[in-house]
Amino acid sequence: MVRECGLESGVRIVFDVTFGEGRFWGAWRPEVLVGADIRVLNWVVVPDLFVRLPVWVSWRSLKKLGIVPDLVVIDPPWGVATGSRHGTRPHYYEPLGSPDIILEEGIKAAERLGCSRVLVHYYKVVGRGGWRVINLKRFIYFTRFLKQDTKYNPNTSYFYILERNKEVLE
Repeated sequence: MVRECGLESGVRIVFDVTFGEGRFWGAWRPEVLVGADIRVLNWVVVPDLFVRLPVWVSWRSLKKLGIVPDLVVIDPPWGVATGSRHGTRPHYYEPLGSPDIILEEGIKAAERLGCSRVLVHYYKVVGRGGWRVINLKRFIYFTRFLKQDTKYNPNTSYFYILERNKEVLE
């Protein structure tokens, strides 16, 4: 998805605040991959640095080390909220609250680290003041037994890039 959004060139350091198993990084890997999550899972891709903290405090570790990511990635576990099988990591809901909170805190982490781009994978497009959507891709997961609901398809999600408005950065 990073390639499809046209970000692989110029993206050296990535901070994935919802790392999980790291499956997202199987097709393309940045020069430096920093993962954060509340648990260490069976990694498919091993990060260069891992911070075992929730999103609203994990950014502090990068700040202390002087790491400024080119891109922050947020893929909150939203499956339980929508009925989808995607991202149904139930261990998130008790200590962390809703996927919307994780998304909001991930964007705040990018702001605090001075990062101007965020890649989001979510079931809806969510913005924040001072940020604009610069690239949006609709993703539909097809299965053998896909049941299409005309009101809402739980297998639909969006990958999108948020970019911080330049006047906010100055």
